[in-house]
Amino acid sequence: MNENEKRKIIMKTKKIAVVSGSRADYGIIFTLLQLLQNDRDFKLQLIVTGMHLLKKFGKTIDQIKKDGFQIAAIVRIDITGAQGIDIGRAIGKATIKFTETLDNLKPDLIILQGDRFEMLAAATAALALNIPIAHIHGGEITEGLIDEQIRHSITKMGHLHFCSTELYRKRIIQMGEQPKYVFNVGAPGLDLIKQIRLLSKEDLEKSLDFKFDDKTVLLTYHPVSLSKEQTIKETEALFKFMQQTNFDWIITYPNADNFNDIVLKKIMEFSQTYKNGKIQIIKSLGSQRYFSVLKYVRFVIGNSSSGIIEAAMFKKPVIDIGIRQKGRLKPANIISIENVTITNLKKALQKISSIEFTNKLLKLKNPYGSGDSSKKIINTLKKIDSYDYLLTKKFWDIKV
Repeated sequence: MNENEKRKIIMKTKKIAVVSGSRADYGIIFTLLQLLQNDRDFKLQLIVTGMHLLKKFGKTIDQIKKDGFQIAAIVRIDITGAQGIDIGRAIGKATIKFTETLDNLKPDLIILQGDRFEMLAAATAALALNIPIAHIHGGEITEGLIDEQIRHSITKMGHLHFCSTELYRKRIIQMGEQPKYVFNVGAPGLDLIKQIRLLSKEDLEKSLDFKFDDKTVLLTYHPVSLSKEQTIKETEALFKFMQQTNFDWIITYPNADNFNDIVLKKIMEFSQTYKNGKIQIIKSLGSQRYFSVLKYVRFVIGNSSSGIIEAAMFKKPVIDIGIRQKGRLKPANIISIENVTITNLKKALQKISSIEFTNKLLKLKNPYGSGDSSKKIINTLKKIDSYDYLLTKKFWDIKV
């Protein structure tokens, strides 16, 4: 390659910053990160922050490095507690740090996924620095979380929108975003399921030191960050219900949201008092082990978005509890319980265990796509010669 050809490639290369703050969003954008890093049209600037850096949540930055990604910057967010004032202070400090980081990296575009407070801080910094924002998973509703407001806020700050269903595309347009910049690409988290090599049952059991059979259940529960009372109410009923079962439990750590200390305390109390089966508590499973667990468990219970989006790919029953995911489009494998009581949980268990429900899962189709979202995002980014002209936004008025 001569010098002129090299110069042309450098001139065309677009610097794309991507923020990852937790094991959850990392799994969702993993395939997109791979495509960006391996495409000479782009220079990936991966910014790692949030729970990735905390030993308490598995220090998953080590896994990112192991996966071969080059980290452009680390943004440390000091969260001193799990209350609203702690999160508020963290958002403020994170905004300052993201501003400094982005000013140093000077990306042509920043990609933000979802609705966590780290993403709000990064979006605010990008907005101040006139860096165009591409937002993934906008237009969705989760009424039990502050994430609801954060998600919609990032949508209004954003310039390109990659949503997971046509319903969400219409909702983003309803918020005044230009239809030509709103793309229904499906859920990127499904891409990794198609490409990852799942562990065999034997290898998974060795990795977790845990035997899997038809009594094995996955619990992944996060706080209801809008309400301490609701978090207490839901966890009280949930763990009393679990005490009355004879299942073996795989339990993942909750996110670093408001009131996560309440959930962690309940998990630890349960682990010390449950006598009817085995328990394995894991800070971070990682994508390969998490999807492998989904393949071999009997069912999933909790309030994680992964139960809504990814579990359908494995045709697994899901008991979605509480109001955290209220309003989100849910596949037919899910039984939702808004009023979390022991009685309602038992009814849900009875329903997902029925032959009728099991047979229905055989024909299950996932409304969140088929696992090619990242390619669609890349193709869209390639079609745009310059992202700068996206900065001038016009409000799209819906004709009534």
